[in-house]
Amino acid sequence: MNDSSQRLPIKISIEPELPALSWLAQLRENAMTVFCGSRVERFEGGIVEGCWDGLFEAHGFKESANFFGSGVVVKGDTVTFVSSTHTLEALYFFEDNTGVTASNSHAFLVEFCKLNLDVSKPYGHRFATLVKGVDRYRSVIGKIRDGMLRRIAYANISSHDGVLTISDKAQSPSFASYAQYHQYLLETLRKTFDNGTSPYRRETWAPVTSCSSGYDSAACAALGAALGNIEAVTLSAGQNDQDLSLIHI
Repeated sequence: MNDSSQRLPIKISIEPELPALSWLAQLRENAMTVFCGSRVERFEGGIVEGCWDGLFEAHGFKESANFFGSGVVVKGDTVTFVSSTHTLEALYFFEDNTGVTASNSHAFLVEFCKLNLDVSKPYGHRFATLVKGVDRYRSVIGKIRDGMLRRIAYANISSHDGVLTISDKAQSPSFASYAQYHQYLLETLRKTFDNGTSPYRRETWAPVTSCSSGYDSAACAALGAALGNIEAVTLSAGQNDQDLSLIHI
């Protein structure tokens, strides 16, 4: 029997009133229902929002060391929730005796599951623990009703028979020189740009960078410009100015 015949049934519901790139997956014993915004990409066996350094039509973001977004992949009766390979975003889970509900939006998950958070709890501190690193942050946000609310970053989270298993992301290679590192950055960006403009997408994405007073944004802008024309966004006034408008350069 091939994999597609064994795959867990998925029902995808596009909800135009949701933010365009938000999604929520409700996993129950024999099926999964996904609610998502209009710009979430759908394919046989999953969903994805974002770009990565690989062919879009291969949908290999789960194995990528450079994935900028989030998604869900179903293979057989195992569901894998895929977080970004940076720590500015995470995935959120509520587990109880009815199953698992996952989302790329904490607010969406809390509202959908009708969770009443105890406002006296130090949630801000719990979220901030991610600055300690991906191996030391606090994953459990809180125990609510008969379930558990969790945030998981920089990992792939698989569900089989209702049990969540966390696995590490693929790692970037080691570098013997700065030149190798520089070339790797350029090649990763090129592949990611190609992914975002793939004709296999329902909607394509153009690369945009930012320019601030820090060195990191300038470095990213320089790398992007080396691959061709790229649009940049910056602020037209300083921090103490009330009129902070965006300009394109």
